[in-house]
Amino acid sequence: MPEGEGADVNLPAGIDDARLLAIMRWMKLGRALDQRCISLQRQGRSATYAPMAGQEAALVGSALAIDPVRDWMVPQYRESLALAIHGFDLAQYLLYLRGHPRGGQVPEGVNMLPIQMLDSSG
Repeated sequence: MPEGEGADVNLPAGIDDARLLAIMRWMKLGRALDQRCISLQRQGRSATYAPMAGQEAALVGSALAIDPVRDWMVPQYRESLALAIHGFDLAQYLLYLRGHPRGGQVPEGVNMLPIQMLDSSG
């Protein structure tokens, strides 16, 4: 392929350039979130954080495949990015990692089970 030309890629139906750009932005946000959360953890300013580096595509793809109005999410260990796509605010997720009780409250209209609350007593 000549320098500066993109590969001829056959994308699945429903994935146009705008959708592909949104997917890439979500994955990039996942990397930034990982860096911030790992930094907070290493500083002792947050609870244990499970990085998602290398798994962003699986999280973004699965989260974008479900309907946030009709479908429900059950949070798991590495799904912060999927939660954000589903409508859970990342600022609130950071509160959760800091052990704040409000961080685990599911906002009205977000179809997900509560995140397991951290035990700040040790």
